[in-house]
Amino acid sequence: MAEQEVPPGTSELEFAHKIAREWADVPSDQLVAVLDAMERRLKREHQLRAKQDERRHALDLARLKEAERHHELELAKLQERRDRMDKAHKQHLVGVVAGMVVSLSCIGGATWFGLTGHYLPMGILVGPVLIALTKMFVLRKSDAGDVGAVATSLNRLISRAPTNPAPAPAPAPLDPGAGETS
Repeated sequence: MAEQEVPPGTSELEFAHKIAREWADVPSDQLVAVLDAMERRLKREHQLRAKQDERRHALDLARLKEAERHHELELAKLQERRDRMDKAHKQHLVGVVAGMVVSLSCIGGATWFGLTGHYLPMGILVGPVLIALTKMFVLRKSDAGDVGAVATSLNRLISRAPTNPAPAPAPAPLDPGAGETS
């Protein structure tokens, strides 16, 4: 027999009474056999629904685990990228600081050489050497042409420099008696 649903607007008790009246004419041994068959069928359907619910639950659990694993992988990739970016930023800062130190050292050394009259080393320090070293530290690039440019400019400076520079005139000796009156 087909399962009947409780029609809207009637109570369950009235519905059960209606079904009992329909089954009242059926002999008891047939009624027991029908109810036994219905019970077995209902048990099978219940077991089937329970297994389907278990499978659905297992699939949902597997999907959630897969989503969690995917989320953890994405999180690990983001963490790795952040670590690489932090490392690159630190390296860039170290390069800028080192470039600044090298540049200031070259300028300070050139100033000192210039004040003492040594113009060739001064030209070397403020010329292409300063540019090449600053480029290496700050931009983190070093082209083969940089070394060639430094060598070319050094050759030009050396070829222009006098081979025997004239000695600087000695300061005049102080006369101890120049300020005395007799």
